[in-house]
Amino acid sequence: GRFNIIGFVDGSIFEVNTPGSGPMGDWVDAPRRPNAFEVQYSVYTRWKRLHGIKVLTVIFPNGISMVFGPGSARRHDGYFTAMSQLDERMQNIQENNPDGVLYRLFADSAFPWSVCITKALPPDDHLAVLTNFRLRCSRIAIEWSYGMLSNIMRVCRTFDQFTLYRTHPYAYEQLRVSFLLLNCYVCFHGSEISSIHKFGVKPPSVE
Repeated sequence: GRFNIIGFVDGSIFEVNTPGSGPMGDWVDAPRRPNAFEVQYSVYTRWKRLHGIKVLTVIFPNGISMVFGPGSARRHDGYFTAMSQLDERMQNIQENNPDGVLYRLFADSAFPWSVCITKALPPDDHLAVLTNFRLRCSRIAIEWSYGMLSNIMRVCRTFDQFTLYRTHPYAYEQLRVSFLLLNCYVCFHGSEISSIHKFGVKPPSVE
């Protein structure tokens, strides 16, 4: 049938400062912040052994990314898929598709199967194995997007830039704005993803 993969989806964790760590003052026997343990537990992932926040990212061949979240790093990718209603959104925007093709996103094994989200094919024959290999090689582009984000946005380079449970806990907003500005950068300058060396698709204009 017709090739119908138009993007790749992935969940990524960004490490944050340990929320609520340390005393509330710099004097002897200063009290700890209230509910510090509960706050730390709510964003701690034993898989990565860190405190963090997670985003669900969809990357398209033109280098533009669509982000859902952030949320707690404790949450599974399947939770973010349901929370974002990504499958429903994909179906809705294709409701009146004139060519009759159902376009889908390619994900790894952590994501659930759905109408518009697909994973690797069962390795029943050589063609399926080759298709899976090429799709996985193409999906590495989403990691390039994260690398480009940390290179351009200084706030995304180190975990001490993201703070929670403080007077001004802007970590969630910082991450959303960083992805927005990254999309603007790609519109003006392109990216390795959209270049002729990968997909050869021009990014859109900011207009």
